Amino acid sequence: AAIVMQVPDADPGEFRAVTRRLYEELLAAVRGTGHAHIVRFWNYFSNINLGDGDAEKYRQFSVGRAEAFEACGMTDEVVPAATGIGSARDSDFTVVALASKHDFHNVENPRQVSAYNYPRDYGPRSPKFSRAGCVNIDGQQLLLISGTASIIGHKSMHADDVKLQCEETLANLHKL
Repeated sequence: AAIVMQVPDADPGEFRAVTRRLYEELLAAVRGTGHAHIVRFWNYFSNINLGDGDAEKYRQFSVGRAEAFEACGMTDEVVPAATGIGSARDSDFTVVALASKHDFHNVENPRQVSAYNYPRDYGPRSPKFSRAGCVNIDGQQLLLISGTASIIGHKSMHADDVKLQCEETLANLHKL
């Protein structure tokens, strides 16, 4: 089952509360479908890096999402694959969830720190997503991958070299 929720975008100072409300509603809607496993999230919002330090919009998003997950009992060990994507200015905050009735398990990359274990440098709450997830459908496996990019440990590598970034990304995909 796929569920899409949209709300008007908000400033960084309001984004934590907006994110928490949207995610709580989304998680309740998914429960109503009878699909037991959320396997993937896509998050679209504008001005993703607006704000300084912990007031940055993405950091506030991470706090709100973590609070919603905790409120519904979702632990780090079961968070699905997810991606945060910057969108056009003044567009709605949109979250797409993919849920399944089939068995699902998270997949982490040994080359990378699990995002939910990121150090405090990345904000007051670590991002809550797994590097990938595997859905078993009648003996077939579907691997759903988060944006792994050129991250080693918890740091983005090769900031000014697209070729090396691509090589690192492919190495991360191969490891998954």
